[in-house]
Amino acid sequence: MATSVQSSVFFLKRKPLYETERVYELDIEPPPGFPRTNMEHEKVNDVVIEDIRGQEQNFTFCNNGFSLINLNGGITYEDFNDADKIEKIYLKNVASKIKSELGAARVQIFDYNVSADSGDPASRERRDN
Repeated sequence: MATSVQSSVFFLKRKPLYETERVYELDIEPPPGFPRTNMEHEKVNDVVIEDIRGQEQNFTFCNNGFSLINLNGGITYEDFNDADKIEKIYLKNVASKIKSELGAARVQIFDYNVSADSGDPASRERRDN
């Protein structure tokens, strides 16, 4: 049985600026007088968030703007501490899967992030050992 919750969600605000300038956020210190980002967000209340488990096949990129796919990334949980394995194995598998799912001629991954800590003491202990 599908369940849902209501929550507030922040979305990128629609601005005429974005029609002529790409949205950006700098990870470096910008020069004086240059903004770190040109993004403005707006809070939307009472957004219904639905549990779609068991319905994954009903969502397609063309119809919904996203799809859910299974991926064997080729590395273990512990391997996410190894940038070389992430870049040479995992990201290669992710790009290959996206290429195949979307029928793309080429997929280029420009950047990635690995969450440093889930807050679970057990996961922190596994990573530190």
